[in-house]
Parts: sequence; C-alpha cells; structure tokens
Amino acid sequence: MSEETKQILELLKWHSSDDLKRVQTKFTKTANSIKNDAIHSRLSVLYTDKEIETLNAAAGILANTKSKIVHAKEVKKREEERLKLLYEEYKKERTRIINKHIDIESLPDDEVLIMYCCTCSSHYRRGYLLRDVEDLFEHPGRYQATINEWRKNLREDLDDKFHSKAAPDENVITGFMRDYKLRLRKSTCDNNNRLFERFSTFIAVKNGANVEMLNK
Repeated sequence: MSEETKQILELLKWHSSDDLKRVQTKFTKTANSIKNDAIHSRLSVLYTDKEIETLNAAAGILANTKSKIVHAKEVKKREEERLKLLYEEYKKERTRIINKHIDIESLPDDEVLIMYCCTCSSHYRRGYLLRDVEDLFEHPGRYQATINEWRKNLREDLDDKFHSKAAPDENVITGFMRDYKLRLRKSTCDNNNRLFERFSTFIAVKNGANVEMLNK
C-alpha cells in the first residue's frame, strides 16, 4: 500500500463522503470568488502580476479539490472491496475450523439449546432465548421453526465470537471448543438445569407422540 493511499484512508476514517463534499463546495465557491471578485474584477489593479499569478494558482488548487476527492473515494472503494474479499475468506476459514469440532446441523436439538445458551453474548439475549423455550412448551407447533432459528443463530454466534480483522487463529477456536466440552457445557447445564430437563422431557414426549402416530 502506497504512502498516499495510507494517508487518504486515514483521512477518510475521520471524514465521510458528505463531509468532503461540503468542503469541496466551499472550496469551489472560494475559487470562483477569487476569480470573479479579485482576478477578473476592477479590483485586479490592486494586485501585482506576481500576486495575480499567486491568486490564479490558489484558485486552481481549490477548484482541483473535486478531482482529489473523487480520487480519494476511488481509493476508499478499492480498499473496501479488497477487505470485503479478505474478510469473506476469513469467514470461510473460521467456518472450516468450527466445523472440524462440531457439526451444528447434526447436533441433537437439546444440545443445540445448551450450546446456544452458552454462546449467547449477553444476559439479555440469553433471557430471550429461555423465554423462547418456555414459549415452545405452550406452542409446540412452532418447534421446528424455532430449532432451525436456534441452529442459525448458533452458527452466527460462534462466527461472531471468533470474528476478527486478522486471520482466524485455529488455536483460539480449538481452545474454546475444548473449554466448552470440559467446562462451559457443564456450567451452562448447572445454571439452567431445571429448564433443560424440562426441554429434554418435552422432546421425548414429542418424539414418542410422533412414533405413536407412525405406528398407527
């Protein structure tokens, strides 16, 4: 990355496109004022040839701001596209590493709930999830749609947990999965034992009812 590109990207961290457009408009008006009110007006007699030359140069620099801003936007767009492709590759790699340790699609439903509860990023979200479980007990018809949503959210939570602007660190992901199996899963179950037991019973009853219907 060139020094110019670094400087432009640093500038655009602090100024939006709208900010730059406002500056561009001010500079354009100032350039026009220099030309119309000084260089090409009766006031021009007040300036020496050297001063007129300097004013012309200043007006030209200010008027040229538009092309510089267009260039800055192009640089930013190219960098955003480069980073987008890079982060997509990072996401694929994170998914590959996670899938080495756990196949979310084949997890039993009760294990999906336990792990999702563990990975919820806040007490608020965890509370919302637990309310989802209670809701299922009263509305079993929503079961499959809810389980599918939990699997989707679990995948996203795991990806978010290891999301970084740097390349994925397989040791970090492996360490978490090991910690989950050795400690976090048990801790999550202990803290929500009664609810998880009810959910397992609910699944057993539901599956038993399905088997009974198939046997009829």
